[in-house]
Amino acid sequence: MALKITAWIVLIAFALFDCSCVVHRVTAHHRSEILDAFSGGQIISVLTLDGRTILFSEDKPAIIVDDTIVGIQEDYNRVDLAKSQTRLIRRDRYRRIEKVFHEDGTRYNVAQVIRDTSDSLSFYERSIIRIEIPISEVDVVRAKRIDEGGTFIATLGGIALFCAAIVVVIAATKESCPFIYSFDGEEYHFDAEPYGGATCEGLKRTEWCALENLQAVDNSYHLRLTNEVHETQYTDELKLVVVDHPGDIRVAPDTEGTFVSFAHVIPPFKAYEADGRDITRYVDTNDWIFWESKINDRSIDMESSVRETLTFHFPKPREAKRVKVLVNACTTLWGSQMIRRLLEIHGDKVDDWYSKINMRGIHYDLLQEWSLREECFLLKLRVQTVDGWQARSVIVGGGPFASEDKAYVFDISDVPGDTLTFRLTPPPLFWMINFLGVDYSDTEYPIHITELTAENAVDHEGHDVRAELAATDGNYLTMPTIGERTEIAYLAPSKKPGMARSLFAKASGYYDIHLDKEGFPNSDLIARLGTVPGTVATFAIEEYLEWRESLMADH
Repeated sequence: MALKITAWIVLIAFALFDCSCVVHRVTAHHRSEILDAFSGGQIISVLTLDGRTILFSEDKPAIIVDDTIVGIQEDYNRVDLAKSQTRLIRRDRYRRIEKVFHEDGTRYNVAQVIRDTSDSLSFYERSIIRIEIPISEVDVVRAKRIDEGGTFIATLGGIALFCAAIVVVIAATKESCPFIYSFDGEEYHFDAEPYGGATCEGLKRTEWCALENLQAVDNSYHLRLTNEVHETQYTDELKLVVVDHPGDIRVAPDTEGTFVSFAHVIPPFKAYEADGRDITRYVDTNDWIFWESKINDRSIDMESSVRETLTFHFPKPREAKRVKVLVNACTTLWGSQMIRRLLEIHGDKVDDWYSKINMRGIHYDLLQEWSLREECFLLKLRVQTVDGWQARSVIVGGGPFASEDKAYVFDISDVPGDTLTFRLTPPPLFWMINFLGVDYSDTEYPIHITELTAENAVDHEGHDVRAELAATDGNYLTMPTIGERTEIAYLAPSKKPGMARSLFAKASGYYDIHLDKEGFPNSDLIARLGTVPGTVATFAIEEYLEWRESLMADH
């Protein structure tokens, strides 16, 4: 028994094995005094509590003013006039009509001319509409920021519109993973954050991340790998995976890097929480709107709050024996922040625990057991069968900024009827669910996969690091300092005729968070975390509420 308790003390430091990186997703309550810190943010879309989606241009984003999100939208209307009705037609230096003044004094801003004859004029008029949305009516906000590495899109909503000192909170809580940026021919876009939670070499893992913004430029693909947090990053391999496939299907990797084809993805026709609250609009489309825990201002009932219960219903052909599931889900910002907090409770002994995990013995095995039990960073996908709820797969967290599509394939021959029902039981504050979809098709589609090693790879000091990135062999590209970056180029293979192309980074590595590593271990808390189910959930809630109260006091 003593050995097992000791092992639990070790493993809790690494409760992050499959957790996700900390990034720019921020959540908050509708408190204008907190959101003041984000008054200069570039808001590009809003989901209101009554379900309306309001989009703003990325070139003309909305901002927060006092208690209100304020922005403008462009509207276009067709106008048909007789030339005799016009008082003045103003043209630019290229002789294009830009403004029309009506005889009654109305001025039109011309977006596009449809017809221009000697006696008539037809055009589309561009008008500006002012939009004002009270923060009290907002559920989720999507905002754009420009960081040193490139463009980020952040989402505010759900757990906290609370961390809204967004610039400060992001800087303070962004803890882990290298960031991968893709070049689209004009600028670099943040696209991936691989192997989150791999906080020591024993937890090193390989991950396949979609590069949605990557485009070939002069027959080459260009990536940028950056360190933007206080940690040392060890990248063992970074390849570009080119997947050519029919244009009418989509592909996604499973957790082992096998690419699965999806031809007819069906969203849930109904999804709801334990209390019956409908969450279908959050999970039926792969978009910027995520489901996540709703933590109110009132205190949490710790006994009843260690798990959420989410249920998803899908139509099912009666004869279906197998299903392919497409999942887009990730760890929350707060779930990722728990990485540091779970490590810090080990005080000055954390390096000893790293060494034991690196041996991949009993401590590593207990970590896996703990992760499956608590579901903080691994989430069981349960299916309703003739024998009750059965766990058929395990969802691996990603993100929380770059949430990735993952494929899970399993048997459903013991599911009767014409409805397939899934259940997820995430602990509060740890998960964001974007999309679940199913595909029952059995057709084998032609997929051509090419793994590319770097044609060029240069670190921040100008060193050639192609050898370090060529294979998972323990020869690491090491980046210990914030601001370091590596520029990488891959030679683009010829496209297959009639095929579409999807691109993925295959990245392997780990990182070492720069901790203070001071003080004695909190042995009592460590023991309870390891042996009492649900303790990590209540610990996370308590830490969150304390942090939130502190943030409120500061503002």
